[in-house]
Amino acid sequence: MSEEKRKHPRILEQRYAALRVVEGDSVSNDQGFCVVVDLSQGGCRLRASVDVEVSATVEVDIGFEEDIRTFSAIVRSSKPGPGRSHELGIQFGQLDDEAGRFIEKIVGSGD
Repeated sequence: MSEEKRKHPRILEQRYAALRVVEGDSVSNDQGFCVVVDLSQGGCRLRASVDVEVSATVEVDIGFEEDIRTFSAIVRSSKPGPGRSHELGIQFGQLDDEAGRFIEKIVGSGD
């Protein structure tokens, strides 16, 4: 997707995160660590060791400086990545003001 079609500024930077698949009120599958390949207010692209079904509900823990935040999200795309990895397009749910500022801080750090 070209940069002009993006709704939010995006940072292309790799950082570790944790990924969990959620069903109902509980975690159905703790995927462990993954890599955030890019990040914006709307979501992120993750590189994970396992495939996750499109439309699955997930939680993603993202850290920056001394802070770690958990984001609820939906998997919008999934395709093979480099090696045996899978690249997942993740759309965040509604962000509260504090979560939005956290993402802004990370995206702004890449300027």
